[in-house]
Amino acid sequence: MKFLVSLLLSLSLGFSTTLYGEIYDGETFELAENAVVRVTGAQTNQILASGNYSLDLAEGEYTVYAYIIEGKRVKATNEKI
Repeated sequence: MKFLVSLLLSLSLGFSTTLYGEIYDGETFELAENAVVRVTGAQTNQILASGNYSLDLAEGEYTVYAYIIEGKRVKATNEKI
């Protein structure tokens, strides 16, 4: 199972960044429900997203991981986006 992740960065004052985007189901090309977005680096954040996500991050380097959860299994994963 494949999925697509859209990442956008928005720079703001105060040396912080908003990371936001969308996660799509690779088979139906619809927004994926029950997607987990995990960001590791200068700080670590993890959120459950219903297709759309937004995280405010301090200045630094990060690795973004995304997973689609279906039932109790990981349906698809895409690491180091």
